[in-house]
Amino acid sequence: MKNTSYQLLKDVHEVVARIEDKVDKRFAAVEVRVNKVEDFQSNLTGKITVLGGIMMLLVNFLWDFGRGLIKKIT
Repeated sequence: MKNTSYQLLKDVHEVVARIEDKVDKRFAAVEVRVNKVEDFQSNLTGKITVLGGIMMLLVNFLWDFGRGLIKKIT
């Protein structure tokens, strides 16, 4: 039996559809992993920002306190 152009095109379409399904499954799994990493990074960035702000306030307070003590002494 000789394959027609239509049958060959249909076979190619089926093969491509199977490959596409496999790739879609892999991308879905990768998206889940990437979302977890992005959530972790966002959470960590927020915590570091808050901690940095608190540290800057503490350093500023200690600097002003030290300057006040130096001015009282001199």
